[in-house]
Amino acid sequence: MTASDRPLISQGNKLCIFVLLCLALLGQIACQEGIYVDAVVPAEHEVLGEDQYVCFRVDLPKQSLKIVGVDPLSTQDVVHHMLLFGCASEGPANEAWPCHMTSPCRGGFERVLYGWGKNAPAMSLPTGVGYGVGPGSAMQSLVLQVHYLQERPAGDQSGIRLRMTSKSTPFSAGMINYASYFTIPPGKPKHPIENQCCYSGFEILKGFAFRVHTHALGRSVNLERIEQQNGKQVSKELCERDPQLPQGFAPLKDNILIRPGDTLKATCMFDSSAVHNPVNAGATHNDEMCNLYLMLYSQLPFFMACYGSPQVDRHGMGGIPPAGRVELDLHASWQPPSALGVSPPGSKSAGPIAFGQVSAVAKGHNSDIWVFQRGDVVWTMQTFRSEDKGQHIADPTAFVQAPAVVQLDQDTGDVLSSWGENLFLMPHGLTVDFEGNVWVTDVGLHQAIKFDQQGNQLLVLGKRLEPGSDSVHLCKPTHVAVANDGTIFVADGYCNSRVVRYSATGNFEAEYRLPRGEMDIPHSLVLDECSDALYVADREHSEVHKFVISDQRLQGTWNLKQSGYVYSITAGPYGTILALCWAHREDPRLEAVNLVLLSADATGGGPEETWRLEGVGAPHDIALAASPMPVQGTGERTLAVFVAETKPAGSMLRKFLFVPQGTSMADMVEAGVMEADQSAELIPGGHGVEAHLAYAHQVSKDAPQPLKSNEAHNSVGIVASHKLHMPTTLDPLSGDPALTLPGHVLHQNHQVTSGTVASDQDHAGSVDDLALKHEQTVHKGLIQSDIPASDASDMIIKEEQRKLRSQIPVSPGGIVGHHAAAQPQSAGFGTAVSQLSSFGMPFAGLFAVAAVVLWKRLGDLQPLTAHGSQFAA
Repeated sequence: MTASDRPLISQGNKLCIFVLLCLALLGQIACQEGIYVDAVVPAEHEVLGEDQYVCFRVDLPKQSLKIVGVDPLSTQDVVHHMLLFGCASEGPANEAWPCHMTSPCRGGFERVLYGWGKNAPAMSLPTGVGYGVGPGSAMQSLVLQVHYLQERPAGDQSGIRLRMTSKSTPFSAGMINYASYFTIPPGKPKHPIENQCCYSGFEILKGFAFRVHTHALGRSVNLERIEQQNGKQVSKELCERDPQLPQGFAPLKDNILIRPGDTLKATCMFDSSAVHNPVNAGATHNDEMCNLYLMLYSQLPFFMACYGSPQVDRHGMGGIPPAGRVELDLHASWQPPSALGVSPPGSKSAGPIAFGQVSAVAKGHNSDIWVFQRGDVVWTMQTFRSEDKGQHIADPTAFVQAPAVVQLDQDTGDVLSSWGENLFLMPHGLTVDFEGNVWVTDVGLHQAIKFDQQGNQLLVLGKRLEPGSDSVHLCKPTHVAVANDGTIFVADGYCNSRVVRYSATGNFEAEYRLPRGEMDIPHSLVLDECSDALYVADREHSEVHKFVISDQRLQGTWNLKQSGYVYSITAGPYGTILALCWAHREDPRLEAVNLVLLSADATGGGPEETWRLEGVGAPHDIALAASPMPVQGTGERTLAVFVAETKPAGSMLRKFLFVPQGTSMADMVEAGVMEADQSAELIPGGHGVEAHLAYAHQVSKDAPQPLKSNEAHNSVGIVASHKLHMPTTLDPLSGDPALTLPGHVLHQNHQVTSGTVASDQDHAGSVDDLALKHEQTVHKGLIQSDIPASDASDMIIKEEQRKLRSQIPVSPGGIVGHHAAAQPQSAGFGTAVSQLSSFGMPFAGLFAVAAVVLWKRLGDLQPLTAHGSQFAA
């Protein structure tokens, strides 16, 4: 057959090839992308007049989702700003409503998730970070607020496109937003408005992006950290931006580390030199406003509104659940080292490290926890000499031979590092400060010692083997707390009934004592620098005392006698304080171990809520962390509670989880196994940094390039954001994720003319709303020990049997691309949902192979010649 005899590719074959290639492309997109929700103002909703606010609920799929990006679908000549709110309740559906100076969520605590103005570009959250919404989250619905400058034009489809995923993320996005009421006097070229709040919690937060907003008089908005240095307050600027630039979220050059106790101050600088009358804060373009939004991430979500004082929901997202139980973690992934002499069947941790008495547990800062354990050394009635009231240890050569300090993965219990062989006589307390240093107390050595994470000794307080009560001695110290400026607090302890304060270099400064009588074993400490407070667990009195740090005054006391002896206290989310209590009873069947939430009263009280911790013996210390991802799945991570036991035999490190009301641990495990995306384990978290760096590098290398500026507009001049994949960037040292934004620069309508810019409507509502929103003693004075003597001989090892085990495959999946159009093409009310599900990959492959085969088969065919009219066989 000659070339002239080869038939022509028919139009049908061309169409077939085209369809197959399109399906292959669609399948490829499906396996990379997630769920997109277009939220636009309903076409039937009229907007008449200027400065009108419209709110409507964003309809979402009925499943747990994470928001990972937002694309704006409007332009500044129509819309002044848009704000996306997270609401605790579902709210009304199928309607839009005017929301000028009203609560967008129509009651309840509201959370600002995103803001846009002045043609700001699209935004992607860092890899591994997302806003949780829907089932499994305290945020049940979303409301979009749109501020129209003038009457709504015909055909307007202003709104946003949400990029979402059903995969789990190790970090939750959160927000600190600033707003205040003020008056600007006329004729002032520089008039600052300041607003500051303090962060009270237990996790280190990481700020990665910020947005500012003022009206025409604003010249700059900045954020500072207020720090204590040598007894004086100093300010350090963290970020600054011109509010007349596009008002989207700008990435920070470096992540901001926000420690509990840090005070952050937002300042807006206004120029009223051309104004002849006072200008008040308000919602119209004739008023002014001072807003700053700091977007952040942490393992547990954190939201705070700063209106001169912090406004938080302590039972909301990332907080203590308002109802439910605390249950033992049954997931097969949790396998810490076993008790000394015990190797549970199939335990992956039955290795060289086994726990003796576990005297302390503390949260680290890299998805880890730290344990202080006694190996084969046991505190008994004979450990300390009775002739001197138990102050001297009987055998000062009996050191713990095993690694006493052990670092574990907080989700799995895997051993990450260990050290401390032959260093300690009787381990007791352990603390990880905000620089990552490890502090321990040894009641046998009578010392508090500071180490780095590799076990190198940095500082020692107290004299070795010398008990005392002066400024250079300690006597059986129990615990250490460290302030952000390095100031040290030592609970001292079994003999002295005091708390000693030292400078960062170890110089004695002050001590804290009760004004009446003595504390009976100050056993545990918590600092709340936001309220200038030092909390002390008075173990044998079953009380928690609150002292003023600055002047040592006793400010309040919580009576927990109904819950038991107070062994440990710890800082919880949103300024809460939790206590571990042990109710001793002669009849073991009547014993109880309780987790207690202290009432929120600043001057003391009792328990606000109590949870029973089943199966725990001789509890000694607690720590909080985020619940494991395999259990939580796509839902928000809740609190995990780690409990250290000091039983003479069979001591364990136990982990409990807060279980929401209406569900069970078995339900959570089953849901988590089905939904968890183990690729998130590659996201930064201490020991996973190297793997994440390699993964992020590959994602970045494979990502589409940002649009050029001339590609960023469609035919009507609206900012487009399609194909805006933003490669993840990482801190080269920590591997922390960073915000990514489009590479193009907007060039239209950025100049602001006085009198044409309207204000953000913050979720505070009206001005009035702004103001409104806002170890038991055997014989007293004799020998003290960790456990009652009557129980010491009766305690036997009880290993928890794993009830549920599963294998979850690890895959390098995740969000690697996204697509958004300038205007949604969907019709109907409010929102349109497009879900690209997991079936895309296999079909993509099949379609691609079929297309290639067909193309190759037809590629040899040539067009018909003038005299050919038949296809060749």
